[in-house]
Amino acid sequence: MEPLKLTYFEFQGPAEAIRLALTIGKIPFTDEVIPFETWKTSKPLASPWGQLPYLTLPSGEVFGQSHAMLTYVGRLTSLLPPSPLEALTCESFVQYINQDLRDRKISSTMRIKNDAEKIEARKQLNDFTLPEMLDSLISKIPSSGYVCLGRLTVADLSLYTFLNWVGSNVLDGIDGRRIIKERERLVVFMEMMEGVEGVREWNLEKRKGKLPIDFRS
Repeated sequence: MEPLKLTYFEFQGPAEAIRLALTIGKIPFTDEVIPFETWKTSKPLASPWGQLPYLTLPSGEVFGQSHAMLTYVGRLTSLLPPSPLEALTCESFVQYINQDLRDRKISSTMRIKNDAEKIEARKQLNDFTLPEMLDSLISKIPSSGYVCLGRLTVADLSLYTFLNWVGSNVLDGIDGRRIIKERERLVVFMEMMEGVEGVREWNLEKRKGKLPIDFRS
């Protein structure tokens, strides 16, 4: 039987937490990388929503929507708890990170056409919005260091991949590395995540030279 196949670009994006969950859970999968230029000129018909990423099951069924895929893989790997209440707790953090922080706050600025307006929006993000929202998140993280429930879940993978994106300083006008560096709880969290076997294994194989990011120097 063919393994799961996850299709996305080479970079991390919303697929990275799914890749990490599968690696941590030791579930064989094919990491199908689509060159960006190829996708722009001829979007594969297999994509159910005309978007990436998408997940192909051994049965041949294909599913899109990164949050749904992360939930599915989280259940396969026990990184999403079976208890409805615990799953609700975990999912609320995932949604805050991926929907509120990533999509509503950061990704929305990518659609601003006017340069002056974009610069101002990014300044607000850098100086106020991101620090405030990350501080709010930090205040809810328990003493265990994990995002919720005192153990590794998909919420940790969501935060880890989000902070790697912001901390790589690829977003014009946002000094994400400084924002994270100034928050010791986040630095400790990132160091903890780098020690997770599957994360370390994936980064050595796929992100060598790019990850981990040094938030202490």
